[in-house]
Amino acid sequence: MYFQDDIMKFTLKSGPHGDCTCWYDIEVPKGWTLRDFIAYVVHTYAKEHKEWGCIRKVPFEGYRDHIVEYNGRLGENGMAWLYKGEQYMTPDEKSELLENSTALYNKYIDREIILVRANGGWGAMDYYLDFGPEPISYANYEF
Repeated sequence: MYFQDDIMKFTLKSGPHGDCTCWYDIEVPKGWTLRDFIAYVVHTYAKEHKEWGCIRKVPFEGYRDHIVEYNGRLGENGMAWLYKGEQYMTPDEKSELLENSTALYNKYIDREIILVRANGGWGAMDYYLDFGPEPISYANYEF
């Protein structure tokens, strides 16, 4: 069973589970980078579907490997850097999380995506991305 829009194809892998979430394998266009994924998921798909969640890097490099949080209900930008539970964090925890998210974003922004999995349901979807070893050069791309 799968769902497909013009860009991404979601294939159901398991679920629904007790919390009404399901796991999906997701196909994205060949050669897509984190930059492409954010441009589509955060700025187009999430707004159309009023979806919210996070984009994480796998395999995990540490606790809370959020690259970016997003919320399709936030309007124009739809992107937030801090964890959903930030109101319960100390200032030092918030600072550490922001620093980690920014570092992951900068490290992987131009890396090719080699795997996408997602877990969610009822308007929330968390994406788990794995990347190729080297950043992609945009020198040969036409925009």
